[in-house]
Amino acid sequence: MYHYFGSKLDLYLAVHEDVQQRVYGRFNAAADSATGFLATFDAILDVAHELNDADPTFAAFLGAVRSDMRRHPEIAEALADHAERRRGFFVRLVDEGIESGEIDASNREFMNEFVAIILVGLTDGVSDDSARHLRATTSIKMALRGQLMEPLAP
Repeated sequence: MYHYFGSKLDLYLAVHEDVQQRVYGRFNAAADSATGFLATFDAILDVAHELNDADPTFAAFLGAVRSDMRRHPEIAEALADHAERRRGFFVRLVDEGIESGEIDASNREFMNEFVAIILVGLTDGVSDDSARHLRATTSIKMALRGQLMEPLAP
């Protein structure tokens, strides 16, 4: 193994790079194939479920990486560019929603956090159960369309 990788950290980083390319390659393709925030987010949620259904270890690994980054400064430092690219992906989705008129520009920062927490939450919260994962992605779509709850009467 050390013939190909100089250290355990190098191996870890190589696996992370491979997983990121697979996941965000599919996410970017989904985003590029849709128009407007809702359609784009739907496409990304669909891909997230397809990836999770095919191999839930991707989500488990990415969840472990986020934990490892908090505990090990050398991992956080080595993956800082990836974290910034991930954040940039979320910002891109929101900015497209602002451009399409689906999101009010005054809500930009709130939506950036919403998108990030939804996608991270899917990874960490329900990736071990395909049926729950599908219910979660469906509920997110419903919530974004105002179909999940009824407004309370005044």
